[in-house]
Amino acid sequence: GILDANLGEDVGGLGNNNGILEAGNIALVAAVPETASLSAPCATAGAQGTAANVVTNSQGRARICVFYPQNYAQWLEATLTAKASVTGSEFSKSSVFTLQVLAADVASETSAPPNQFSPFGVDVPTGTNTDCTIPPPTP
Repeated sequence: GILDANLGEDVGGLGNNNGILEAGNIALVAAVPETASLSAPCATAGAQGTAANVVTNSQGRARICVFYPQNYAQWLEATLTAKASVTGSEFSKSSVFTLQVLAADVASETSAPPNQFSPFGVDVPTGTNTDCTIPPPTP
């Protein structure tokens, strides 16, 4: 997510890399049972949260689902970090990916997709005077 921090906590290494302390999460994750359908794995995903505890299968794999608002699709790069503990040793690996848009959301040429406008506002040319009191446009 963006960043979850406790009051007074040192946030020197911000999770969102923008140098600003922001509360909240854009995306949530949930563990997927190994028995879940391959065609709709998220239908049986566990409770959603900012972290998911999973147990790997015999091949060392585990599945999760990432849930996010549709208007963030294609507008946000997310970093997902997996951490593992094996006999007292800890390992972690991160992956950066762009939140994907659903094919059904962009299948129609006559209706706008939910991610038509950036949830982060409008980019303006360099040197343009901007007024931060004006909110970004709403779709």
